[in-house]
Amino acid sequence: MGEAAKITVTLEPRLEEYVRDEVARGAFKSSSDYIESVLRERYNDDRRVPELEEELQKGIEDGSRPERIP
Repeated sequence: MGEAAKITVTLEPRLEEYVRDEVARGAFKSSSDYIESVLRERYNDDRRVPELEEELQKGIEDGSRPERIP
């Protein structure tokens, strides 16, 4: 991971309160940690989308179906 950059984020009041509550309950050390964690999750999810779309297309093309788990 490279050097951290400082970015200012403006949140609507209900989101600000939510972030502060998450920090207050000890889930994160700071609001910055919370925002960074959420962005990292989104970044990782977005990077997986093309891989998942490719696997889906392979399944469609070969006619395979997922096994059903009772």
